[in-house]
Amino acid sequence: MTDATEPRSAKRPRLEHERSSSSGGGIQPEPAAADSLDSELEDATRDKELWLDDGNIVLVCGGIMFKVYRGLLAAQSPVFGDMFTVASSSSGAHLGDVPTVRLTDSPEDLRHLLRALVPSTQRSVFKSQFGDFTIHQLSALIRLAHKYQIEDVQKQAVAALRISYPSDFQAWEKRDSQRVIGATSVSSGIEVMSLARLVDEPKMLPSAFYMCTLAGGLIVDGWRREDGTLQTLDNADLKWVINGYGALRQRANLMLARIFDISHTLGGVQSPGHCHVALTSAYLQEARVCKIMGFKLLHPWKGMIGQWATKYAFCEVCAKVLEERSTVERKALWDALPTMFGLKVEGWAPAPPQPAW
Repeated sequence: MTDATEPRSAKRPRLEHERSSSSGGGIQPEPAAADSLDSELEDATRDKELWLDDGNIVLVCGGIMFKVYRGLLAAQSPVFGDMFTVASSSSGAHLGDVPTVRLTDSPEDLRHLLRALVPSTQRSVFKSQFGDFTIHQLSALIRLAHKYQIEDVQKQAVAALRISYPSDFQAWEKRDSQRVIGATSVSSGIEVMSLARLVDEPKMLPSAFYMCTLAGGLIVDGWRREDGTLQTLDNADLKWVINGYGALRQRANLMLARIFDISHTLGGVQSPGHCHVALTSAYLQEARVCKIMGFKLLHPWKGMIGQWATKYAFCEVCAKVLEERSTVERKALWDALPTMFGLKVEGWAPAPPQPAW
């Protein structure tokens, strides 16, 4: 196990069982034996959405049958192409006169991939005007596109995920306004960590670790994929999340003290004394006594500071200074994320010295 004090490469060596599960069920799937598959077909049901009457290949997984176009899938995936060549032989299993292939993926995952490869309404995996995706969709697309070597689908799905788990602070600041993933549990950071390692996107790891800390103790319960598969952190990652949670709590107290530091002027042009009293009250009654981690330290503070300005009646100048200070503090925290979680991420800005007002 990695020493919790030693920074690790973001490219963590993958265990054998991880290679299998995170890639969607095996690197090079092959058609099942005809007799075994014929028996499975008797109990399988047709997918309500992706059963095309004129399709010429049947894919079977998890008791669900998908009838689609062999040539269309083979043209987009060399893995599918090889599989279908074997399946088309006279000795392979058939449903009527249609070749049949068993896959080891879940029906939920395969359905997401087939929607992208055999679209009925959407001709692209990722365009902002198409609205929100779910983390389940992006997870399935990334894992199965990687498994079946469908590079363009993988790139688009990773690009969508990267908007919510960016590699620089400015992109993080725009995260909520450009969000493409709908509401999801912060525990889904577990899945993002797995996906980032699968497709070698280490710059998504720091923000994924940070999101996992927001789950608190619930992180040990893991996160379930759409098909019910439970994803959990390994011991090394769990240790760093727990340590990171503690480090964030300590840093929160320092951040708040620096942001609300009234020993240096904040403005208070009309009534400096009043603003000093108001800011002290806000700090003591709101900031210090709140549940620190509920702050989501990296998220913008503008709305919260605006609420405090109204409640405690400090001036707009002071509110603006607080916002500026909070941005500086959050940027410093962002830069420190890899160190906080024991990661070595190439190209990540080094954590700067703490600023002095």
